[in-house]
Amino acid sequence: MNKISGLSAALAASAGALAVAPAQAAPITLSHSVTLSTLLQQGQSANLSFDINAFLTAQGHSASEVVGGEVSVFGFSDASYAPGGVSADYNVQTVGAGSHLHTYSYRAYYSYSYTCGSWLNKRTCYGGGWYYAYATQNIPDYARYADRDIYQVDAVADQMRLTVGGTVLTDTADTRTQGAGNFGAYLYDGFEGCYTTECSRTSLYHRERNVYSAIGGELALTASLDPVALADLQGDGVLGLNIAAPVGQFGLRSVSFSLLLNEPMLLPVSAPLSGTTGGSVPEPAGVALTGVALAAALAAGGRRVRQRGRSAATTPPGAVADDDGDGDGVTALATRHGTPAGR
Repeated sequence: MNKISGLSAALAASAGALAVAPAQAAPITLSHSVTLSTLLQQGQSANLSFDINAFLTAQGHSASEVVGGEVSVFGFSDASYAPGGVSADYNVQTVGAGSHLHTYSYRAYYSYSYTCGSWLNKRTCYGGGWYYAYATQNIPDYARYADRDIYQVDAVADQMRLTVGGTVLTDTADTRTQGAGNFGAYLYDGFEGCYTTECSRTSLYHRERNVYSAIGGELALTASLDPVALADLQGDGVLGLNIAAPVGQFGLRSVSFSLLLNEPMLLPVSAPLSGTTGGSVPEPAGVALTGVALAAALAAGGRRVRQRGRSAATTPPGAVADDDGDGDGVTALATRHGTPAGR
């Protein structure tokens, strides 16, 4: 079982990319991705748990606000090759490869003459016999070169299965791939021809390479959070899922998820990557009220200037002007909404 913890810290580090939503209960989406490097062989599975409760709490939310979401799992089919036979030789070339000296024997006849007969009847006689003689000759030699393929085959279509809550999805690799390695050095296979030196010999060489054929490709699944998964997530803030390899094997690359929250309050400004906390974004309604108050204050100030001009002409020296007309000699201040007191 692969336990993935500390997800809240990873999400907090990525908080700069999260948008801040207004306070009018607009849903927001939080997304994150986790990179993995796990090989699941046939029959194996991995149980993953994402603890996002701490992150939601830090943002002023709770798991009970999650109203939807989805989980995506990405993997890649991992080939497992088996010998698939050997090709016939091809690219065959036969070239001269020098010569060798052959020594052989043969049976030869020799003859001679001599004087024979009596003293009174001399004559020439002839004789002879057989003997074995030896000779040498150059015999041409050859070399034969060929290429040969060694087939490596993976005929299994790998499968990835994702279980989230009560949802079970399966993806099967369906991309056929082929490739070949490089040829190695030539290997000596023996020779053809005479085992003696009396005729030509052809030395045999070949080089080989691996040729691969497999059913592979990317594996990807996306599952929406069903009521069972949502209930588990809302209950403890933990998102759990199971990833299995029912057929073949594959490499698990990454898991990503998106959560939809029904936001009842304003999110704080995302914390910078240094870990310091930023200020809050002002509520739009509050900004509007502040604008109204400033406008009212400016309008009231204009009226006070005009009233001072009129009262200056009628108020005796040393007297205090009563701008608001109530006879108390005090000018009223504008309220937060810009309405003069007493009006």
